[in-house]
Amino acid sequence: TQWFWEFVHPRICALARPRFEAGFYGDAVEAAFKEVNDAVKRIVREADGRELDGAGLMTTAFSLLNPVIRLNALITDTDRNIQQGYMQIMAGSMIGIRNPKAHGNLNPDNSKALHLIALASLLMHKVDERI
Repeated sequence: TQWFWEFVHPRICALARPRFEAGFYGDAVEAAFKEVNDAVKRIVREADGRELDGAGLMTTAFSLLNPVIRLNALITDTDRNIQQGYMQIMAGSMIGIRNPKAHGNLNPDNSKALHLIALASLLMHKVDERI
């Protein structure tokens, strides 16, 4: 898996890789998605002081009407579709991946964990690409 980590967002790699390599796959996934949540939370807090979390944070941060995080100019239908799509992926990731792991004992195998870490990495790169 050495090659895999070269493509993973540095902040996700720093948190997930040591846990993954120690065999704690679920903890690696949880750390990755907590980092996505925390990165978005910091941006929203710095923008307007709001303390939000999870899916609500994501729908607020990536809102079509008044986004804190813009992924593009939001002019064309395609722009708006991209913004809305990532808003839904971000919110869905908090609901369907981070929350179940944080509140239960989900233990993905190493293959599934790598897929989920790759998703968290993609989401962190999208946050970094904001305009």
